[in-house]
Amino acid sequence: MRVEAKYSKEPYNEAVQKNSSSIKLLEYNGNNVPKDMTTFYDLYWNENGFYARFLSFHNGQIKFCPKETEISENGKTFKLWAISEVCEIFISHAELEFYREFEFAPDGRFLDIAIENRVGERKTDFNWVSNLEYKSKIYDEHWEGFVFIPWTAFGGKAPNLGDIWHGNFYRILTRDEKELYLAWNPVYKINFHQPQYFGEILFV
Repeated sequence: MRVEAKYSKEPYNEAVQKNSSSIKLLEYNGNNVPKDMTTFYDLYWNENGFYARFLSFHNGQIKFCPKETEISENGKTFKLWAISEVCEIFISHAELEFYREFEFAPDGRFLDIAIENRVGERKTDFNWVSNLEYKSKIYDEHWEGFVFIPWTAFGGKAPNLGDIWHGNFYRILTRDEKELYLAWNPVYKINFHQPQYFGEILFV
């Protein structure tokens, strides 16, 4: 599978968004999802960094992080995936075994992680800092997230036109106290840490 990250000087400009070609998530096993779980991602980039916008529909059953949960000095909320609904971005800019994980909650919380995932062993650096910027907004039928990730999070070098990176896009949500798992490129089991299922991200 392939998706385009579009070059834009103003990636969150409304005109750019209207002309975007969205990623649409499926269930982790490839099944379609009902309208109130529909999730879209749009990807942009420029000399400053990588940008993403995501739109997550809901039916009022949004799982929020408990208000008393601490935020680290680097702005992270640890174990965010276990205590809140989240949209997630996994990106590899080099070998598939080395990738960055980014998690975003409806209330503006986030978690960024550096991962080395080789067969039989996964090393996770929760103290890694990407210096991302994130904001979100909740509406009656959906919530929206905007994230900027500087190129320093990916070794410091911006891609060139035509370069291909790899990644996948996810959402974890709750319906009637049951956790559900969505993915752009299906992973076929409840485990997002499967870089062999990463799709291509083409910079155009």
